[in-house]
Amino acid sequence: MSVYSLAGCLTSVYVLDHYRERSAVIRAGLLIGLINGIAILALHLYASTVSIGWLGLTIRLSGGLLSGLLAAMLASILLPVLESLFDITTDIRLLELSNLNKPILRRLAVEAPGTYHHSIVVGRWPRRRQRRSA
Repeated sequence: MSVYSLAGCLTSVYVLDHYRERSAVIRAGLLIGLINGIAILALHLYASTVSIGWLGLTIRLSGGLLSGLLAAMLASILLPVLESLFDITTDIRLLELSNLNKPILRRLAVEAPGTYHHSIVVGRWPRRRQRRSA
């Protein structure tokens, strides 16, 4: 059970290190389900000494695949609730706020283009600075 949990957790940490869109959580769920299935198959083959129980293996594999998808769906549902409950701003929320199709940002670009441009430059400044020093 530890190896199975460790494989799924490490996969999720690696895949969701810097996600930029909400659909990345679903893609990560698919990949976690696949890794869970591989871990279950590997552990089943390692522990199987007499014969392969196909029914038990099928149930475990489907459970492993579905667990990744269910975790992704649960995270997608709970993320906006937890963001507002704990007053946390995630990368996804910042991307949603910086959507240029928002009426307030379009109005700012039309009515005060200098302020709009300055805001864009200031918003990107730390990232450019980190890239130069790295």
